[in-house]
Amino acid sequence: MENPFGGGERMALAFERLRPSTQELELSFAYPYLLDLPFGTELGFHQYRQEEYSNVELQAALQYFLSGSDHLKIFAERSGTTVLEVDTLALQQGRSPEFLDLNRSAFGLGLQLQRLDYRLNPRAGWSLEAEGSGGTKRIRENPAIAAVSETFYDTLQQRSFQIRIRGQLQGFLPLGRRLTLRLALSSGALFSDGGIFRNEQFRLGGNRLLRGFDEQALFATFYTVGTSELRLLLDTNSHLFLFTDLAYLEDRTPARRRFDRPFGLGAGITFDTPAGLFRVSLAVGSRQGSPLDFANPKVHFGYLSLF
Repeated sequence: MENPFGGGERMALAFERLRPSTQELELSFAYPYLLDLPFGTELGFHQYRQEEYSNVELQAALQYFLSGSDHLKIFAERSGTTVLEVDTLALQQGRSPEFLDLNRSAFGLGLQLQRLDYRLNPRAGWSLEAEGSGGTKRIRENPAIAAVSETFYDTLQQRSFQIRIRGQLQGFLPLGRRLTLRLALSSGALFSDGGIFRNEQFRLGGNRLLRGFDEQALFATFYTVGTSELRLLLDTNSHLFLFTDLAYLEDRTPARRRFDRPFGLGAGITFDTPAGLFRVSLAVGSRQGSPLDFANPKVHFGYLSLF
């Protein structure tokens, strides 16, 4: 929800049931130019819950506006994981579970720059978003794990320092009055002097990033996704598009070390309605070493409410 009170505010509420046992809730509120000064504030809440674990993240940010919507921000965030189903078989076999209970507290910096001719449906220009944070991660003991292996936590580095970085750069190249080419590069990296577990990783796949795959079905400690999208502008807020998403993923945890090059290909439409902007796309995907899976296409939906 953009500008609900006429002061440039942004409110967002998103709920998704990605799979029968997996759901995600996001809430955020941003208020720019407090008291007509070049400062703003932003608050965010994010919960991701599946059968094995639940993640909760809180973030509070202070923004400094450079001009328009361009701004720097400093933020504090706190996140935690609660394991709901312990992998006792892994413990009995002497392996570390993929999910562990933990808390993380961090501080970070962010930057947003925008030079688009029209933010909602651009034909020309570019934009950049980037943020990085660093802080302390602490592993919490789970009684169910300790009951199976009394010495398990003795072998872990229970407190470690972690850095998390991610960003996106995109540009729009006009090819005619109604035709434009969107090129985008999105990347993220997670570093730690201790182990990185599955519940801490980036989740990719679906409408937001890397189409042609199930929503948030791909996990990575490092990713780079390159997007090429040819758009035919239909009206002020609508367009047809053809796209390719090409990615490189690294998955490094105590339990595994994998590399992948997934690829997505598809088409879709973004269209304007009285309720907001809807996006629908149909895509197929390929993992490293396998062809495009035309027998299992994915349909992705997106929605943005405008006020």
